[in-house]
Amino acid sequence: MKKILITSDKYSFCLDGFQELLSRHWKEEDIEFTVLGFAEPKATLRKNFKFQSFGQEYNDASPWVDALMTYFPELEDDYFFLCFEDHYLIGDVNLELLNHAERIMQQDKEIGKVRLLPHYQCDNKLAGEYDEHFNFYLGRENIVSTTSLRPSIWRRDYFIELLTNPSRIMNPGEFEDKNQALFLADTKMLIPKGDSPLYPDIDAFRKGSINAIPISGPGVIDEVEYKLYITQEDVDVFRSNIKIWENRHNE
Repeated sequence: MKKILITSDKYSFCLDGFQELLSRHWKEEDIEFTVLGFAEPKATLRKNFKFQSFGQEYNDASPWVDALMTYFPELEDDYFFLCFEDHYLIGDVNLELLNHAERIMQQDKEIGKVRLLPHYQCDNKLAGEYDEHFNFYLGRENIVSTTSLRPSIWRRDYFIELLTNPSRIMNPGEFEDKNQALFLADTKMLIPKGDSPLYPDIDAFRKGSINAIPISGPGVIDEVEYKLYITQEDVDVFRSNIKIWENRHNE
């Protein structure tokens, strides 16, 4: 399965921490990531990370969606794993269930997305049980999970349909917000049963600022719908971003 990471000029320095935590927690040999961004990343990419530029950074005249449309319609893969540069792993990826999710995407073309995090404000929208590991949801308005850009496996055609929203998507936040009402009624989204993420991550940044939760120290992190545990070693990776971020604002 192709693994894609999207970054931006502002946050590409986060790739150092992403790569370090990935090496600790995604215990699969020969894993490769395609990094999609604009300018050459400020971080040093490891040999299993290959960078591909969209060109110039998006702005009001050239929205974020235009950049993505230069890549995804040409993608030959029917589905792919997608995350962003600050989706930092703090626990081991459940490779058994991740591989199971990939097999589902191969066999069931009605699945538009497999979310790798559980719950998240949509249990009341549950359509039914898909199998022993996943529940499924049908397209409805205002289900946050259906358009969330948190780590997921996406069907290429479904992702492209959301990118082509006539409302004109200027940035990732608008992708999530404007597309909720357009989620296709017959498209299914799978979400893990229980309260254990397949990809146990926490975002290093929230709303344009460093996320204070993972830098506060080792211990349990309560994400409301599920709980995670972060070690001191992983906390240190999050904290390594602080000085870089402060220096950027002092330039």
